[in-house]
Amino acid sequence: MKRDITFAGKKITLATSGVSPIIYKTVFHRDYFADVNSIISSVSEAKNGAEAFSDLLSSGSATLLLNFIWLYAKNADDSIKEQIEWLKQFDDAPFTDLWPLVDLIGNSIETKKG
Repeated sequence: MKRDITFAGKKITLATSGVSPIIYKTVFHRDYFADVNSIISSVSEAKNGAEAFSDLLSSGSATLLLNFIWLYAKNADDSIKEQIEWLKQFDDAPFTDLWPLVDLIGNSIETKKG
């Protein structure tokens, strides 16, 4: 699945695929599905979007969001630099720009009904 989002005023193409969990484990040494579940659990218990995003950030998931945005951007464009160098270009980025990413993360584990 591909999606374009705007982060810090810059358009970024993000892509999820079957290899995303393997890349995630290799790069971050964390379980992709456990981290997806952590993010989804944080937002699913909230009553509205603002509360959900606040809960997500207060749960310590901000770093996870940065991991996922880099992972999906790298999956869409293999020429992207390593994570820290790539993220430096978004120095003043508001975390609220990442809200569409939460939806993409959730959709990455949904199964399609045939």
